Amino acid sequence: MIDVEKKVVEEVEEFKMEIKLLSKKEDGTSKFLISGTSVSILNMYRRLIVNKVPTMAIDTVEIIENSSALYDDMFAHRLGLLALKTDLDACFLKDNKRYSVTLSLEAEGPCTVYAEQMESKDPGVYPIHGKTPLVKLLKNQRVKFVATAITGDGKEHTKHSPALMYYQKYPYLAIKDAKKAEAIIKSCPIDSEKLEKTSLKNINTHELCPGCLGGLEDDNHIETKDTDYLVTIEPWGQLTVGEIIEALSKVSNNLLDELAKEIKKIK
Repeated sequence: MIDVEKKVVEEVEEFKMEIKLLSKKEDGTSKFLISGTSVSILNMYRRLIVNKVPTMAIDTVEIIENSSALYDDMFAHRLGLLALKTDLDACFLKDNKRYSVTLSLEAEGPCTVYAEQMESKDPGVYPIHGKTPLVKLLKNQRVKFVATAITGDGKEHTKHSPALMYYQKYPYLAIKDAKKAEAIIKSCPIDSEKLEKTSLKNINTHELCPGCLGGLEDDNHIETKDTDYLVTIEPWGQLTVGEIIEALSKVSNNLLDELAKEIKKIK
């Protein structure tokens, strides 16, 4: 007789992942060491982040006046590709409703109109890169519009994708000659200043470049595991990496619930 509870516990332990944050840059780009996983699982997460994690983007534009040299359709296209700061709670409304907010702008030349000049009805929704130039106006030229931003996902349009995720097997340094290995890493032209005080205890956090790899010999070489991966998430700004991971969890659970409902229909 099969012990169901014991089998479930064993399966949970088998697929238990460990996540460790290795680094985080000023622009939000974060690197993680994820252990106890596989390429198929990571690729699923990558696809969900790109295609299913929702963000806000401008969907329609009502151009009331535009006497600039930029055609209306080109101007609207430029507005649609602006990265807008997104409230994560607004992306998961009940009954799959879409949250929407209007942003407006009115300007007269001579001047360069920037994204930061747009006035939003929701203070929490605004262009991330405020210094993005929208249009250049000459003397007596005017532009006036009202844009509507809505929630959506990357499957609908890539402008809604919140980040880029990629991964590789985590490089472990197999070290026999410690002095030689340390000398090779510290001579790295990429971030030698950062590694001046690096010890072999944390040397694996270094991004090994071709120069470093070329200096390694048989006594110091790279080893990898099929279950350990170096994962990088580069956000475009709509959501932080933490919010992206939180949204990824919600999206995954929603998809699993939908799958469970479809399975029940078959039964």
